[in-house]
Amino acid sequence: MSNIRRNAKISIVLVVTALACAPPANLDLTLEDLEAAQATVEGYVQAVVDGVWDEATAYFSDDAVRLPMNAPAERGKATIREHFQVVDSVPDWTVHVVEVDGSGDVAYVTMYFTITAYFGRGADPFTYTGKQLAVLSRQQDGRWLIVTDIWNGDAGPA
Repeated sequence: MSNIRRNAKISIVLVVTALACAPPANLDLTLEDLEAAQATVEGYVQAVVDGVWDEATAYFSDDAVRLPMNAPAERGKATIREHFQVVDSVPDWTVHVVEVDGSGDVAYVTMYFTITAYFGRGADPFTYTGKQLAVLSRQQDGRWLIVTDIWNGDAGPA
């Protein structure tokens, strides 16, 4: 075996060994990051209950995607805002956060919920329970905004 080949193999082994022994980059989120991500989701929920649709929409990034149950995806803040045009009110949205975690500039919040909403004047309220996952991204200004929001109801199709 030539010296060049042997030296190249030794170099590769040394690099791989160094990388394997190096401590991983610290990508863990701080407690403040996790609390800020949860506060974003809770602020969004409260804005919906308060019926302040522009404020509720402000908790999403410009390119956010919502994946509502039994409906097409809503892409972009403008489309998400349009969704609220069909909602008369949400007098109750109780959220039970299960987990807040993430890494780097991405966090997620998983939760269970019960929601009551009115769609259409004079219609009976619609109440259901379900699960939800919100994925958030830290913005350049430090705010945490929702980039993906997906939920579904506990009951199957009727």
